[in-house]
Amino acid sequence: MDLYHYYDRTIGPFKSLTEITLDEAKVVLDDLKRTRPKSQPASRNDKYVQYRRNCEAILRKECAKKGIIVNRESPYYMVIEHSPWLSTWYENSTFVKIPIEEFDLRTLSFTYGDSMPTFSDSFLDGKEYRKQRKSP
Repeated sequence: MDLYHYYDRTIGPFKSLTEITLDEAKVVLDDLKRTRPKSQPASRNDKYVQYRRNCEAILRKECAKKGIIVNRESPYYMVIEHSPWLSTWYENSTFVKIPIEEFDLRTLSFTYGDSMPTFSDSFLDGKEYRKQRKSP
């Protein structure tokens, strides 16, 4: 099984808006909206980084409850196997593909679908995976 991380090749892999200050993130998002208006990140609203940070705090708490080792404040996001849909998110899209065996499985967790709607109070559809984090 391989894990994929999608990114814009002009920006580079494993970058996170939640690793920088809110002011810095606003500058980055404003620049994306101006220079890459067709990319998925350009569609994010001004509250996105705050929502993402809240989601990541929930993820860290839930991971700790399950005994998952949390080494980073801001997680790296990857998906299991290739996603043609995610490859369309960036105007200069590319990806890093890493076999899962390269990871310490005690540091990995998975959500079903995107973690933002999985942990959002806005999605009240009763699906069993809402608010759940799984370890491998």
